[in-house]
Amino acid sequence: MNPRELAEEFWNMDSEQQAKFFNELANIIEENQGRGVMQLDYISFEPSLYPYGARLISMLAERVKEGNRKSK
Repeated sequence: MNPRELAEEFWNMDSEQQAKFFNELANIIEENQGRGVMQLDYISFEPSLYPYGARLISMLAERVKEGNRKSK
């Protein structure tokens, strides 16, 4: 599966499925201990992430922060 196909599969998921995807990704990162965290660092320095992918990640992070503040 190439990145476009994976992105389309993700986009076609409903919100619960997308949330579960992120939970599974977090589990994979946790299971791989330091390597998972290092991979996140590598992604953040990858020139091909900018500007679009980085903007999407930033928007998602802001929404998560807002949701956490509202749920408290």
